[in-house]
Amino acid sequence: MGESSTGLTPKRKNKDAGGPSPKKRKKKKKQEVFSRETEDILSKYEDAIEECRETISEISPKVERISCTKNESKKFLETLRNNISLLAEQKLTDKIYIGVFGRTGVGKSSLINAIVNERHILPSGGSQACTSVIVNVQANTESNKYRADIEFISREDWNEELQFLLGILSSNLDNRPDEDAAYDEDADEMQEMAKEKIKAVYGEDGLHKDYNELVADKKISEILKNFKTTSTFDTLSQSIGSYIRSDGDGGLQYWPLVKCVTISLPRSPALLDRIVLVDLPGTGDANKQRDEMWKECLSRCASVWIVSDINRALSDKEAQKIFDESLRTTAGAGECHNITFVCTKTDDIDPKEIRK
Repeated sequence: MGESSTGLTPKRKNKDAGGPSPKKRKKKKKQEVFSRETEDILSKYEDAIEECRETISEISPKVERISCTKNESKKFLETLRNNISLLAEQKLTDKIYIGVFGRTGVGKSSLINAIVNERHILPSGGSQACTSVIVNVQANTESNKYRADIEFISREDWNEELQFLLGILSSNLDNRPDEDAAYDEDADEMQEMAKEKIKAVYGEDGLHKDYNELVADKKISEILKNFKTTSTFDTLSQSIGSYIRSDGDGGLQYWPLVKCVTISLPRSPALLDRIVLVDLPGTGDANKQRDEMWKECLSRCASVWIVSDINRALSDKEAQKIFDESLRTTAGAGECHNITFVCTKTDDIDPKEIRK
């Protein structure tokens, strides 16, 4: 190689002599939300990361100047450069996504509510409401208020989906043979899904209008024109519910038009600044487009939580499907580093029956 290995050694001596100590590198004082012990650990972690980044910045140009002739050495050098580049690109502000997956009704939203110590941030419990869009839950690092960022799908995407929904409703399903029960059941679910979405956006009258009449709705066109909207609240507002959940209460709702909602909570010990909990619409739903969302989201999740009702944990086919997809994503160079199974509704079981 064209440069000795000693040339790669970081100049720690100079840094220790005249450079700032890790404690002096601290940025502006942050509001303390954890115990002092935890804050000290986080502070040491940030200082260590910053010191490593300085070391990498010193090493990187030296490695770039190194040359070699042997193929084996070239491969090693290329791997070393790539690894250094990846480390240099990582930031302390990069978010860590935890995907919460599972069938509709297993308690994903209740789990997240409990973790962040909020009772009504997401629809849960025995209510008819269910989460119908992807919801990111994170800490608000900018203020002590609640904030909701709502991202809508494009007008073109909604028009395309509207045609798809109307096509389902116009299909003649009554002439299917009785023995084709599996098909009929799936078709019925698709029709119910199509009705639910059109009624949510346009009301009951929307079911009696054609495509041209629906796309001419000025109010919906105005909503989709904004693409993204942000609201802040002193206390958690239920006004964002129509963008998140399917309530079945007959009122106009906009969740079919929403791509993603990000809810930022006031900083608290319950939620780390860089952690984003992702609540996804339940898998196994009739809506094929929504069912594909969790597969796309999976590729950026560093951790996957597969949530199952404890009474069905061993036989839950959807949980197995998510597990298989997670393994494929990991094998395909995805972000996922670990998979965790979470059993909910443990208060529903009888310990004596379990012992038997």
